[in-house]
Amino acid sequence: MKENAQKGRVKTKWIIILVFICLTAVAVAAAVGIFHVTEVEVQGNVHYTEEEIKELVMDDRYSTNSLYLMFKYKYMDTQPIPFIDTIEITMLSPSKIRIKVYEKSVVGYIEYLGTNMYFDKDGVVVESSDLVMEEVPLITGLSFDSIVLYKKLPVQNQKVFRTIVDLTQMLDKQNLRPDRIEFTDDIQMNLFFGSIKVMLGKDENLFDKIDVLKSALPIAQQEEMVGIMHMEEVSETQRDIKFERTE
Repeated sequence: MKENAQKGRVKTKWIIILVFICLTAVAVAAAVGIFHVTEVEVQGNVHYTEEEIKELVMDDRYSTNSLYLMFKYKYMDTQPIPFIDTIEITMLSPSKIRIKVYEKSVVGYIEYLGTNMYFDKDGVVVESSDLVMEEVPLITGLSFDSIVLYKKLPVQNQKVFRTIVDLTQMLDKQNLRPDRIEFTDDIQMNLFFGSIKVMLGKDENLFDKIDVLKSALPIAQQEEMVGIMHMEEVSETQRDIKFERTE
């Protein structure tokens, strides 16, 4: 009798385990179906398109599950994405998520040993990448012996970064995108737009210089002019510029 009772208890135990396994499998299957992502909202992206963000964030076989995505980007070590500082996943519904990205602040980049080194408003190198971000200007003319990621660019005159911020903001407001921005040793600025070199001179009357440039540059480009646009003396009262042809 005792042996039969023990067999009965073992049988009952296995039945309970099998039922638990079945219920767990059903629950997982239901969760996968219910929490299957069909709609994605993206916020905070500037350097990347919405589709690029989706592809970069939802980068493995389980990323179509909203619960998994929330857990992954909150508790797991994820692969770093260039120019992205932080990623937040919010579940708006079981099938809809919001991806909010916090991008690294970038004002310019320099070319160093075959790599593009992107820096922020304080001159701190925040990213090293082979990617070229078209909306971020290439800066040339800065002198340094070496560069360390997450450290300030070791230039002699640190005030140049304040000038870069002011200049790039003014250019952006006027929708002017130079191929590159050059700084001389005495912090004079030159902009390059195709075959046209714009000499802005020193960091003074920048607002007036960019205001004149937004009107003069399209005319010079339309006429396919090649040469140097001298704007060193432009100010609030002096609006005339000189064009030196170099053909």
